[in-house]
Amino acid sequence: IKGITVFRKVDGDLSVAYMRIDVGILMEAELLLDISPSSLDYKMVPTTTLSINSLDTELQLDVSVKNIPSYPFVSYVNVSLSHEIPDFSLRIEPRSQNGLKGVDFGSFPLISKWIKESIVESLHEYVAPNYISIDIPAWLNGDPRIVSYF
Repeated sequence: IKGITVFRKVDGDLSVAYMRIDVGILMEAELLLDISPSSLDYKMVPTTTLSINSLDTELQLDVSVKNIPSYPFVSYVNVSLSHEIPDFSLRIEPRSQNGLKGVDFGSFPLISKWIKESIVESLHEYVAPNYISIDIPAWLNGDPRIVSYF
């Protein structure tokens, strides 16, 4: 976390804290994609599994927390990306034991661009004014439906 700006609104017994959080992320998670050419024209291209990992980015999150007077003192937490999707870098590597092992797919502009555009398109659902809402009391009670998307 690089910085937090807090705004607070009080309305009767309830208060909501609004925050803008600047975050730097270097994530070592791994997403595996199975790639198989579907055309006979590309039958010479081997099937492979791609590993997408090492996501590196800086982003701003808008977070609001609704406080309540009794336990657990937080009713919900809303999170969204602040108005734009940040630029990011990632590593794309084949995981298969075929002839493509050792090739850095991130250096192929077409493949790198296609994967990045797919990620950006998916993240648009989380850019403000859209948000993810987490119901804290439901989470503490073990309810599996704790997350809502707006």
